[in-house]
Amino acid sequence: MNKQGDIVIVCDGAYRDEMLIGGIAGHITLVTEGAPLVSKSFSLPVIGYKDCNQVEMKAIEMSLKTASDLAIESNVEIKSVTVNTDSDNARAAIKNYEKGLTNPKYFGLAKRIRTAGESLVDNGDFTNIKFNYVKAHVSYTRATPIERLHNEVDELAVNAKDALFFSFTRPNLEEKTIGVALPARPREVDGRNFSALGKSLAEQGYSVRVVFDGAVRKDKEHPFLKGFANALPDPEKELNQRLYDATDYRPVNVIRASREPLAGIAGVLFSMEQRRRLDITAKKVNATSIIASQAGEAAGLWYGENSLTSKLDNGQFPKSSQMLLDLTEGPINADNPRNLSSWCEVIGDLRARGRPPIHVGLEQAVAALPGVEIKVEIGEDPVAALMEKIEGFVNSGFDALSKDEMSNGIQQLCAEAGLHAPLISLQHVVKAKTPEQVAKRGMEMSARLYQYQVVDKMDAKPHEETIEEPTHRRFARR
Repeated sequence: MNKQGDIVIVCDGAYRDEMLIGGIAGHITLVTEGAPLVSKSFSLPVIGYKDCNQVEMKAIEMSLKTASDLAIESNVEIKSVTVNTDSDNARAAIKNYEKGLTNPKYFGLAKRIRTAGESLVDNGDFTNIKFNYVKAHVSYTRATPIERLHNEVDELAVNAKDALFFSFTRPNLEEKTIGVALPARPREVDGRNFSALGKSLAEQGYSVRVVFDGAVRKDKEHPFLKGFANALPDPEKELNQRLYDATDYRPVNVIRASREPLAGIAGVLFSMEQRRRLDITAKKVNATSIIASQAGEAAGLWYGENSLTSKLDNGQFPKSSQMLLDLTEGPINADNPRNLSSWCEVIGDLRARGRPPIHVGLEQAVAALPGVEIKVEIGEDPVAALMEKIEGFVNSGFDALSKDEMSNGIQQLCAEAGLHAPLISLQHVVKAKTPEQVAKRGMEMSARLYQYQVVDKMDAKPHEETIEEPTHRRFARR
């Protein structure tokens, strides 16, 4: 028969509300009759918890698991456990779990605490676990031994939280790793430039984190991806190791397929910015919106695959990309971020002292990369030229032409550019009531036609060798 003993736990959590980050710590003592006391301490940073009560409960859960390890190492069966915590809310959530009254926000943690406790005590009797209140921050001269120990544990939790905060504001950089934001459907001339850039980056030994902005499908034929992959000595082996695709492939109606909120570091960064900008509490942050998807993509460009998880490397945030290349030409509005470019800027700015640079446009990108040399082609944008012709035709003929004549004229301009304008699209264009509205609709239609009738054809040339879709993990939905 194994020896029997009792466990005494003193634990605490520290929390930084505006960042959803914290630290937890615990001191576990095994008391066995006729044997010396055996103790074990821990401290860990944590991310993604919505309030300080969740962090306090996480400290209790981890303390129970650490106590279980200590009991196994000492070959002792545990008769009773006493948990000393300064959180009345955590104690209430655990107590109410058995009654089915626990707040849903704390239910999962309460369940895990119960499971950890039942596996620790002899016969799995959770009634042998007592949760005592211990007063926090009592001066040393007035504190009891338990209160003094709690002060020490509190300091460990605070230190873990602060270390995580400083690793975020002064990020470690992943050597020769960059984030690249690309338009999902580039102009033909830009496609050639992106292919050359991808090729040069691969040849220079860079790893890349990419987002194809505006994607509603898989982008295995994107010129940047093809240029990068084709320049690798062994694409099948190396592509997964050197390229991470953070694109959130959404349905065409841009409603997220999953209504689950962003997870991990992406969720923390999004919540942090939304709470700061909108002055709202964590529970009011809508982390399932299309804006959240774009924020998550930006986090993926900065932090790679680890942006999707709560994994922390040695108590620090994952390593950041050395820089970001924003080639989307999207407008930047950091005060009201509603596109990928704005979120890249915002998430970079959250790291006040250590933000790596963002280079906008192809010429800036090439200039910022030592050893990467490409000849940037500058050519006429066929879409812009067609838009200009449509706008001029509409403005000059709006008052003189019938709707049918207006429709036929726009259709002819599209045909001259090699595009087929369907009748149903033209009817929508010409039924607008002002020349400005007709011109705007006509220009928007021509851009869509070019994307789907020209760019898609370039992507699907017959007999052209293609690469298989990367098997690396894309932006996850949980």
